[in-house]
Amino acid sequence: MKSQQNRASKAKNTPEVSALIEKFNKQEHRLEINDCEVVYNGKSFFLGNTLDEVEAILGSKHNSNYGYAYAWHKIGLQVLKKKESSEIDGVNIYIYIYEGFDDIKPNINIVLVNGVPLTKEMNFGKFIENSTYEFDDFSIHRSFNLNIEECDSQKTVIEFDSNPIFNYSGGGHLQIRGDFNPKETSPVKKISIYKS
Repeated sequence: MKSQQNRASKAKNTPEVSALIEKFNKQEHRLEINDCEVVYNGKSFFLGNTLDEVEAILGSKHNSNYGYAYAWHKIGLQVLKKKESSEIDGVNIYIYIYEGFDDIKPNINIVLVNGVPLTKEMNFGKFIENSTYEFDDFSIHRSFNLNIEECDSQKTVIEFDSNPIFNYSGGGHLQIRGDFNPKETSPVKKISIYKS
């Protein structure tokens, strides 16, 4: 059995963060990501657990599946299973109704990522502001990716589906993308954890 990570929270100790964590603790469905661990209402599972083990932790069978992706609509959770086995190799937490997955209607307002609250209304910059993270801790492409050194001897990624804003110069075919603009960020639509 995999051991739970005992990592220090990355949340800043502010009245705003404390209030959000208090609201999180009152939610019916509480989802957390702690590096390698996903926690639902105090019960942990990891990449590599089986679909049956995840269903036992969530207390119900999935509502739907798309190929090898199994979803719990009200929780806003989807697990991705390996084709050849029953092991989970990815997890998606939907914060908003996500294009193409309209039947997944999350009934959660706050998710914790390494102890830092993330709400539906919050843009990624506010998440960073409420944490001890800096933008330099993330690789920035079409989203913000946090690389975890090792989870069971494999590198793992926590991906925040939030469109980064870049400065541009020029126009039309001569438009050139410049540096990332940390003063403007978008809300996070989905959080994914997977082995890289």
